Amino acid sequence: MADGAQPVKYSEMVTGKGYFANAGSVSVVLSDGRLVSPLKFKSGPAGWEAEISEGLWVKGGAQ
Repeated sequence: MADGAQPVKYSEMVTGKGYFANAGSVSVVLSDGRLVSPLKFKSGPAGWEAEISEGLWVKGGAQ
């Protein structure tokens, strides 16, 4: 789902637990309890993914 020239690297330490979208802004809840504003965010019928730091992504299930 992520686009770009480099392959996507998903975090092995944390996963996405959920997200909140409000007025065009997105916050992502991580499995370690952090609430972060992702650099990039994409969602679709199969789930969502967010870039939480440069080149590092997490996946979450459909909401």
